[in-house]
Amino acid sequence: AEMMVATKVGAVVEPTGMRVSLRGEEIARKFVESLARLGRRSIDLYMAHAPDGSTPIAETLEAFARLLETGVVRAVGACNLSATQLTEALTEAERLGLPRYVWVQNEYSLLAREDEASVMPICRERGLAYTPHSVLCAGILTGRFLPGHALPPGSALALRPEGREEQLSATTLARVQRLAPEAEALGVSVAGLALAWVLSCEDVTSALVAPRRPDQFAMVHEALDLHLDADQRDRLGALLT
Repeated sequence: AEMMVATKVGAVVEPTGMRVSLRGEEIARKFVESLARLGRRSIDLYMAHAPDGSTPIAETLEAFARLLETGVVRAVGACNLSATQLTEALTEAERLGLPRYVWVQNEYSLLAREDEASVMPICRERGLAYTPHSVLCAGILTGRFLPGHALPPGSALALRPEGREEQLSATTLARVQRLAPEAEALGVSVAGLALAWVLSCEDVTSALVAPRRPDQFAMVHEALDLHLDADQRDRLGALLT
């Protein structure tokens, strides 16, 4: 099987937090660092980590174009952007005659479905690949977090719950528990069912998973073997709304 190597650019960690920089010189410098870190001579897919409101999108696209022209990058894409930002990037690339983004990587899961009515239609119409991240919503869709209980000490959510307050509400966690009997009936884990639901979306090219232990790959095998039809997909989605 062919392996594709992808990496991102744009995140700048500072003492006060993280900011995004997609200036041309920043992209060129970070690309060299990525090659050295990965031990590669080229990158298959190079992606903007997030939009940079302080840099004109034309400058970012021109920097990516230079990498594509020299052959050290095969394709470019963007992460964590809205439909408006994606449309702007595609329109500007067309206006300037520059290579456009061909890949989008946004959050998508049973608890984060906004892209279905916004970004996904654009990807479908323009032929862009769509690879969701956070498909288990930072672990919430494993079903291990219970309403009324403290978050497990040491868990990623216990350390960084910021931005997940609504998804960690007692109401949402109670809804997630509705997946347990559905998963049991299908002979899979809740995590495997949640991942299978993401993969059942016709607009999803592939999904990003991040197991930290070998045993966590079991959910991947479960999801790949489980094929949900449209009715099953709709029913599971309704359980969490």
